Amino acid sequence: MRNWSGGIVALVVTIGLASPPSEPSPRNTDPRLDSFVQKLAATSADAALLVVDLSDLHIVASLNPRDSMIPASNQKIFVMAAALDVPGPEFAFETTLATDGQSLVVVGGGDPGFGDPRLAQRDDQEVTAVLRQWADQIKSSGMTDIPGDLIIDESIFDEQRTHPGWNPRELQKWYAAPVGGLNINDNCIDVTVWPDGQVDARPRFSIVPPCPIVHIENLARTSSKGVPVIGRVGKSFNFRLSQKCGRRATLESVAVPDGGLLFAHAFRKIVTEAGVHIHGDVVRKRVRLPNGQLPPRFRVIATHRTPISDVLARIGQNSQNLFAECLAKRIGYEHQRRTGHESPQGSWSSANSAVFAFLDRAKIATGGYVMADGSGLSRDNRATVTQIVGVLTSMHRHSSAELFRRSLATPGQHGSLRRRMQNLPDRVHAKTGTLRGVRTLAGYVDDTSGRTYAFAIFFNNIKGPSRIYKNMQDQLCELLSDRSGSQSK
Repeated sequence: MRNWSGGIVALVVTIGLASPPSEPSPRNTDPRLDSFVQKLAATSADAALLVVDLSDLHIVASLNPRDSMIPASNQKIFVMAAALDVPGPEFAFETTLATDGQSLVVVGGGDPGFGDPRLAQRDDQEVTAVLRQWADQIKSSGMTDIPGDLIIDESIFDEQRTHPGWNPRELQKWYAAPVGGLNINDNCIDVTVWPDGQVDARPRFSIVPPCPIVHIENLARTSSKGVPVIGRVGKSFNFRLSQKCGRRATLESVAVPDGGLLFAHAFRKIVTEAGVHIHGDVVRKRVRLPNGQLPPRFRVIATHRTPISDVLARIGQNSQNLFAECLAKRIGYEHQRRTGHESPQGSWSSANSAVFAFLDRAKIATGGYVMADGSGLSRDNRATVTQIVGVLTSMHRHSSAELFRRSLATPGQHGSLRRRMQNLPDRVHAKTGTLRGVRTLAGYVDDTSGRTYAFAIFFNNIKGPSRIYKNMQDQLCELLSDRSGSQSK
């Protein structure tokens, strides 16, 4: 039988909600929340709920709080919180351009924001802007002829670029792009097509980022209407454009098999166009020392930095999976480095260790928690609403509380809640989660009296349309935001 309790429970919990009591007693009840929890318990999907009043750490509503469930993108909350704890709010990803003798070297720090389209648009730049700046710096320094190779070092992360728990049929989708020490354009290509004037002629197209190892077989035809589709051929850099093209359109982004090679060959093309000739090959090898530093003989030309605030916003507001996975692997690297590992490296395994270490510091019980990846794309992830609310509660009292909160999505804004709860534009900061048969939502709600609630509401094993479950999530936020007027005094 399912365990649920409506109303406000007279319970002062630990900051991590590690040990909720088995026999809570009622304080002031809210019949609307009581009714909501009963409705939740009666749904055909597996449901779980926990709401905590952060002013006094009392539980407001609860349903199956210890059930271990698929969190979908709410998995990102664990990674975001762990990253703000260590390495912290001042951290920035760095990508370094240097020379080693007669070779050009790019050393990756796992930055997912390098050439990210949304960040580039915010800064009124092209996704290749930094690469073009670097090319100009190389040329202006007098290096127009480079006898050696273009060396790329991605050794900060392991070589497992896609998670074994991801659906192999989705690996060319933008949301399952490979994870690397060097990334550009979210490790995808963006193809824009337009008709060539004459019916049945091959439409024209352009590619971002421009990259000579990307090959597109154009089978599309100019027509009076229609938009072509593009797909990747296996694990190669070969793509196929097909169907009819009746207007100019930018097609859905398609993941490449290897972001590091996309970065390297796009950079080489841009450097060549700037008038710099690299005689050698693109070579992938480790050049950084075990402590992460570059050898003293290297001469640094430029360093690009992406602050953690930009990365957190793309994760929490836009649910960008590549950003979450790069951040997860990077905190794995930092965890190994800080715990004395001889040769630290970011991996899903080291990320797991970093997140569990954070949960331990926050005194959040980990029973039932499974971290397979950092984004929540894997269906092997598991979490309880108690653990999610525990993280939210811990971060509410953290020195980086404001940064964490503003990194989450808000209704009516450009993030994943932009079309939901538009009557609550300043009251809700939350993270959505969506997989087939899974809908999750967790975050903070402010009520009319200034109280803040941490909440998590999960649905698993949904059969049929999911709209009713999203509506129930929104209804919970609306009830909490208006709650001060319904409480007995």
